[in-house]
Amino acid sequence: MKINKSVTRVFLVASLAIISSLAPINIVSDMQLLSVQVEAAQYQTIYYDNGEVYTGEVKNGKRDGYGTYEWNNGRVYTGYWKNNKANGYGYQTYPDGTVYEGQYRNGKLTSGTIYYADGSVYEGECKGSKKDGYGTYEWKNGRVHTGYWKNDKANGYGTQTYTDGTIYEGTYKNGKLTSGTIYYTDGSIYEGECNGSKRNGYGTMYYVDGTVYTGYWKNNKKAANG
Repeated sequence: MKINKSVTRVFLVASLAIISSLAPINIVSDMQLLSVQVEAAQYQTIYYDNGEVYTGEVKNGKRDGYGTYEWNNGRVYTGYWKNNKANGYGYQTYPDGTVYEGQYRNGKLTSGTIYYADGSVYEGECKGSKKDGYGTYEWKNGRVHTGYWKNDKANGYGTQTYTDGTIYEGTYKNGKLTSGTIYYTDGSIYEGECNGSKRNGYGTMYYVDGTVYTGYWKNNKKAANG
């Protein structure tokens, strides 16, 4: 008996349409009418030889989806995974109490909030466990720096406000203000070169009484050649 392939094809397509109304089906191509792919992640607990444990979704033998991984040193990550690496939203807690919460990519935090064990907090762009990019860091004593960071230190433009109200605004390098403007609480203003919180180099000081001094400074004092 000769089978009419055209009729068979119509029958298979019709059957597939009926089945698809009952359960999700992935049609790969016209050449594979009945190709159905089932790749649903499975929820598992995996015990590794080094004593570490993962509990969560697994796909093709890898951490994929939502789950929790606990290192043998006590560090814990809970969040989303892709191909065995943290990807998407998650939070990671270290043994000292530091928490890294936010968006992860290929295992590294790229943006979010870091809650340090000493009570200080950073919110912004990151590179792994370090402040990197634009963000705000608040020390536990209330001092706040908002600006750009590189390798955990203020680098580039930023504004730092001390608890007494003094503001240091300008260009930072390796955590120190190198040039910019300092607004003092008594109303006086300094514009020029700095070394951290001190006037250092060439700059102008505007005193509250109207006096203006322009020249060189060393450790907050007028230099001999000023």
